[in-house]
Amino acid sequence: MDDLALSYQSDFNTILQMIADARRKAAYQVNATMIDLYWGIGEFE
Repeated sequence: MDDLALSYQSDFNTILQMIADARRKAAYQVNATMIDLYWGIGEFE
């Protein structure tokens, strides 16, 4: 591979990591929101 191809591969890997991090963050937020919901529902009992 030439330097340009290696640079593109590095950039692509960085983008893939950004996507994975965003997915992880989204899943965390959804889980936190669901816990808040269930906690609120539990307060009715």
